[in-house]
Amino acid sequence: MRLGRWRILPCTESAIARVAQLKALRLNVRLMDLRIAAVALEHQALVVTRNRRDFGRVPGLSVEDWSV
Repeated sequence: MRLGRWRILPCTESAIARVAQLKALRLNVRLMDLRIAAVALEHQALVVTRNRRDFGRVPGLSVEDWSV
């Protein structure tokens, strides 16, 4: 699915399993952010956010802050 020029990534079964793995790590990151991170990890995607503090705790996740 696309929103303008941006593609909306699906939450697959493997992403749901990845959420469980991330929760087990006790990263002190909220569930919705773990879900976003899991989808990005499954699709090898970049997360663009101002919330580098929380997303930066997720191992292997590529994060950029475009607000600076």
